[in-house]
Amino acid sequence: MQFTKGVSGNPAGRPKGIKDKHHRYAESIDSMIPQVLESVYQKALAGDMTAARILLDRTLAQQAARMGARGYTTQL
Repeated sequence: MQFTKGVSGNPAGRPKGIKDKHHRYAESIDSMIPQVLESVYQKALAGDMTAARILLDRTLAQQAARMGARGYTTQL
């Protein structure tokens, strides 16, 4: 038998508190959200229709979900 039953191949294991790449990336993105939202908002105000659509799609969908609207679509 190659492995002994009940014995870990890595008894020390990964140290507690070590964060993987995904977790570190998510933390760095979380800190940038306010700046990204402000940038998209300013572009929408300046006439960037893609930025405006992003804002409207996100905010209208959230409002519809809160109000329990059925059949809501973001297609204009």
